[in-house]
Amino acid sequence: MQLICTQLLNSGLKTITQRHDICINYANFGIAIKEKLSIDLKGWPEDIPFQSPTSLNNHNALLKLQNTLKDGSCHWFCMFPCQWEDYSTQLATHCKRGETIGKPHKKHSDAGVAHKGNRKENRHPKKCSRGSGASAQVPKSTEFVLSSDKDSTSEDKL
Repeated sequence: MQLICTQLLNSGLKTITQRHDICINYANFGIAIKEKLSIDLKGWPEDIPFQSPTSLNNHNALLKLQNTLKDGSCHWFCMFPCQWEDYSTQLATHCKRGETIGKPHKKHSDAGVAHKGNRKENRHPKKCSRGSGASAQVPKSTEFVLSSDKDSTSEDKL
């Protein structure tokens, strides 16, 4: 029964959004679905908390939810622009008050710790690229002497 309710909810969301890669994010429903997609769910039973049907353990609640989804009294709908603006302003006021909306992301265990790769002084210097053609610099070389003056004087004596 939990699986049937989940399938009904996800199939309705996929139909209204016309996207097949989407599923419900129950914890962040207000931000992920309502605000971003301007889509809402109408007719959710009031005595059942809005959460995933897989986390509902009451058989009567699941049966009631399944019936409301099947008969169409609980369904997805696109919000009008004025409804979406009202919801967005309510969301903004809640954020200004400092209230958490939805489930916040988990912080990294090393939050606030400096990482090696982020500091500029530890970076390796960039390699110089060689130019081609006339703009290329000619490499400097040292002069090689094949024979010394001493060797040439000794050969003259022979």
